[in-house]
Amino acid sequence: MVYNNIVEWNDIRKKGFIYTQNEDKKLSYFIIAYYFTQVLNQTVKNIFPIPDYLYSKISVIFGLILVFFFLNSITIVLKRSLSIFVFSELLFISLFLISFLMGNAEKSVLLYNMVWNLIICVPLGIYIYTISDLEVFYSAYSKSSFILTAILFLILLFSKQERVYNMSYSYALLVPTLFHLNQWFRDKKVLFLIVSLLEIAGIVLYGSRGPLASLLFFLFLRYLLSEKSLLKKLKVISSLFILFILYYLFFEGIGAFVLNYLTEKEYYSRNILLIFTKRITYDAGRIDIFKYYLGLIKQKPFIGWGVLGGWISKGLGPHNMIIENLLAFGIIVGGIINILLIVAQFRIFFLKNKIICDLLSIYMALCIVLFFIDGYMLTNPSLFLFLGLILNSFKSNITKIDIEKGISIKL
Repeated sequence: MVYNNIVEWNDIRKKGFIYTQNEDKKLSYFIIAYYFTQVLNQTVKNIFPIPDYLYSKISVIFGLILVFFFLNSITIVLKRSLSIFVFSELLFISLFLISFLMGNAEKSVLLYNMVWNLIICVPLGIYIYTISDLEVFYSAYSKSSFILTAILFLILLFSKQERVYNMSYSYALLVPTLFHLNQWFRDKKVLFLIVSLLEIAGIVLYGSRGPLASLLFFLFLRYLLSEKSLLKKLKVISSLFILFILYYLFFEGIGAFVLNYLTEKEYYSRNILLIFTKRITYDAGRIDIFKYYLGLIKQKPFIGWGVLGGWISKGLGPHNMIIENLLAFGIIVGGIINILLIVAQFRIFFLKNKIICDLLSIYMALCIVLFFIDGYMLTNPSLFLFLGLILNSFKSNITKIDIEKGISIKL
């Protein structure tokens, strides 16, 4: 009788775990659907001769597809994370409303960012926070990432425009690249390394410098997390230093060869051109933008301008999250927010859960450029996914049921 009760209890636990996994898959599919709609939206507009006036309608169509995945899984979020979902939405609604009442932000800019924030960014963050087993999300994204890369390479091969600099393309390709690199670090399969190198080549040839900075940060972070020997760390640093010296000594010859080869193949790479013309640190006017917004901060140092307040236009915000927070909330509140966001980065060094650590490595790398040189805080999905992962890592009493062993494993 006791034996039968134990068997029945284990069977119930297994079914409960399977049910939880199925819910986690639905939550993961919404996040993955965001990446697919983003990539497909870009690809369709780049390779088909579609008039510019139809672009917004195409974006709406892909947005409706994303809404379908949202509706298919929102009940799970409301069941598991109702309080934090409602609180988050109300918090950001309040921020936009206060900014509207302050009257320092253009209404069109405020409305655009509010829609992106409340309908895309906040839900993404809450969804990844709600997932019980993040291995489910990691596995689902990893499987679909090859398709995402293949679709993005269609832009590289069949773009109706000349093959030149495309910032949005390179940032979209960066996400699967980081997942593939991480997977190579996990299991050392050559396939992931080859795909990663092809993706990096695509970013170098056709992308911006931001994704390259993210890639370097990710590799550096992975090295810090994986290598415990100080001697090995010194060897790697020494090797990198030697490579830099060789690069410096043979700079002109390398540059001439690479640029001539690309010219013969009719490729134009903004990144390579900047590197070999010694303009890789070219700021594209960002220093002037920083100075402008720092001047605005001095005008209202304590109360700030409200979110998006004082922006020159929709595409000309601060380009720096630290400045953006100080501009919006003043030096006290904005400073506290900045400190909390910086401190949150160190959470990764205290985690024992490998999958959360891997995902945080990826999303920290995706966010690092946002902190200093590009992007806007309220409409950056990667930042909200990163914050969702941070909150997820603090969940207590999370139990994963191992189906094969029929036991509870405390994460």
